[in-house]
Amino acid sequence: MIAVLFYDRHTVENIAAMICHILDALYAYRRSKIIAFSTDGENTMIGRHASVVTRIDHESETKLMRIWCAPHQIDLVVKDVNHSLDDGLFYKIAHDFSVHLCHQQNLQLEMGSTCLKDTN
Repeated sequence: MIAVLFYDRHTVENIAAMICHILDALYAYRRSKIIAFSTDGENTMIGRHASVVTRIDHESETKLMRIWCAPHQIDLVVKDVNHSLDDGLFYKIAHDFSVHLCHQQNLQLEMGSTCLKDTN
């Protein structure tokens, strides 16, 4: 696993070029050896015509297997289950409660923390 700072715009071209540059630096023979690519499922990453994986696939000598990231798949399933419980009522109550707690300044001060931003 590699973490890289990326200062340029997050376009398909820039991301694909950065990944190819890093892979070439780490392993010069990667074009003939890479067999799979895992992403989060975002359209810019896995789209059919102009995605990052498509561009890397075109540079590879073998056909790539495209794999969705397992934690992302689990996250999607958990979200679907939470939204389906009691026709979404469970999610609404849990979300409203977390918003209420985040607005409690005394609780935040006592815990020495701030609330995270809500995600979808």
